Amino acid sequence: MDRWYFETSAINFFAKNHSPGDAIATKAHQALKGRRWMISPVCIWEILATSDSFEKEKLIYMSQNLFDSELLPGPGELILKYIFQGCPKVEKRRDLVSESDLAGTWKNLVDCTEKTFVYKKDELDAIMSALKDLNRIIFGLAKNQPEYFSETIESSTLRFLDAEINKISHCCPTNPNQKMA
Repeated sequence: MDRWYFETSAINFFAKNHSPGDAIATKAHQALKGRRWMISPVCIWEILATSDSFEKEKLIYMSQNLFDSELLPGPGELILKYIFQGCPKVEKRRDLVSESDLAGTWKNLVDCTEKTFVYKKDELDAIMSALKDLNRIIFGLAKNQPEYFSETIESSTLRFLDAEINKISHCCPTNPNQKMA
């Protein structure tokens, strides 16, 4: 099956212009055409950061009905895999599926669309802060390493990046058992 990636503005556009029934029909139609419409953890974090609770739940519900139960990996996952492979000039093909805790939660939410994310706002704020820090670190490393990531990156830096990813994954909302009202 072909994978098609959608980012948050596309989700917002679809939700603004279509009904949940449209989402269900579109997902079925795309499956018949051999297409999996997919999102990444970044899209979910951006949806969860939506301040209007009604709009946030609408975006979650539409996404549950429109997109695949598997998530594509986020930037942190992609970069860490690349680094831990030794920063090859040509990467071996691999399945691009998120292995994050959030990916497991997302699968549960897509399998039962009556469920939604349950989280504390301060935990989400901590996640968003950690993601921003990680992004800053990664771009800082790339900027200082003209060949993207050199094989000479110190193992302490790799351990730090790994710890940042773990901090993010342990903060993520993982209780998919609460049903929407």
